[in-house]
Amino acid sequence: MGTPAAAALKKARPDLHVAWVVEDRSHELLLGNPSIDEVLVAPRSRWSRMRQEGRYLAALRELYAFLRDLRRRRFDIAVDLQGRLKSALTAYASGAPVRIGPVDAGEGSKVFYTCAGPVGRQTRRASERYLRILEPLGVPYEPSDMHVQVQAGDMDAAQAVLARCGVARPFAALCPATTFRTKFWTAQGFAAVADGLYQEFGLRSVVLGARGDVPLALEIASLAKAPVAVAAGQTSLRTAAALIALSSLVVSVDTGLLFVALAVGTPAVGLFGPTMHSHLADERLVVVSKPFACAPCYRNPTCANRDCMTAITPRDVVAAAESALERFGALPRPARI
Repeated sequence: MGTPAAAALKKARPDLHVAWVVEDRSHELLLGNPSIDEVLVAPRSRWSRMRQEGRYLAALRELYAFLRDLRRRRFDIAVDLQGRLKSALTAYASGAPVRIGPVDAGEGSKVFYTCAGPVGRQTRRASERYLRILEPLGVPYEPSDMHVQVQAGDMDAAQAVLARCGVARPFAALCPATTFRTKFWTAQGFAAVADGLYQEFGLRSVVLGARGDVPLALEIASLAKAPVAVAAGQTSLRTAAALIALSSLVVSVDTGLLFVALAVGTPAVGLFGPTMHSHLADERLVVVSKPFACAPCYRNPTCANRDCMTAITPRDVVAAAESALERFGALPRPARI
């Protein structure tokens, strides 16, 4: 989501060497971005496994070595886009004499900055927040959107996945999985949406996700009456981005693949309950969300059944899909289903 900041920096100062520190789970999406000269990958997944295995000292050694290498690069400026403690500490550990973050940073992060970008509650859209953070560097604010560079090799890999699944275009991509259970919808709901997309628009659904999401994807496919292809566990993140770029529509919970859809310009339906969606203001996104006084609750729900998510019906989602498709003149209609 912060890619507009890199583009703005390069536009203002083409001579700058822009290095991006990112966790290993999402680093693939930054590869090939013309505004980023170097991607520095923090292997957080490996460090987490080490801690789970009780190898605390080894994890600390690797973390120390990573931060030591970061400092040896002698960066002049560190920009913390997240405004969280871990990202602020990374900026501080870089040794950069100028460290910038959002003025409303949380978790005590502001003590690690030398100056702060003028963002606040009135700055709601994520891309705008990130661009405003750069203003102390003399980078003027110009509206810009997220961008993921999908390359020819990614498209070839995506076409191969579609061929293995027996799917031809047009199709819809379903993204039902996310890190936190509070943001999940239901397998039954996604299966009903797959049926609706097939019956109403002739769109076959392809379920995307990581290897750990395969059981959920298979459950959706087994519950649906319409044919549903399971590509979960069969793609890299870049191949998934290419599949999303090839799709006519994305239906997703609040997860990274929804952001990818917006970054590659695919119309999307986003299902939101315990999290905010105003920061994703985008003409290609149709939000489905029910008003609940307790929302947003993020990771700390007061209910037992994720009421805000289960209140969403398949009919709500299919109607939103029709709106998204109509809005962009890409509404397929089956000759006969």
